[in-house]
Amino acid sequence: MSHMRLVKAPEAHSGGCLCHSPAFKRINTVFSQKAAHAAPITADTVAAAIPTAKSQNNKDASAQVAAVTAFINIRIFDGVSDDLIDGLQVLVEGNKIKSVEPAGTKLPPK
Repeated sequence: MSHMRLVKAPEAHSGGCLCHSPAFKRINTVFSQKAAHAAPITADTVAAAIPTAKSQNNKDASAQVAAVTAFINIRIFDGVSDDLIDGLQVLVEGNKIKSVEPAGTKLPPK
């Protein structure tokens, strides 16, 4: 009884493929030469190409005017005890916790 292969090996990449054509080789050569002499891609270049991205300068400006959010009447797990701590409020500025205070502490002005 002869054995039959159930899985075929993928066909080898052949010269009949378009990537082996003279036109493709020429296009690849031209693009490679132009890319070698192009200016390096920086974060500012990427930010300019993506309309929704913020440049480094905009990030610095937005960090200075970061909104403050207060979470009041919350319970916090401190990672030490088995119980939650009641009666606290947390102030978050931008994306960082600014402070954890007793509930009822005066909130900063808007």
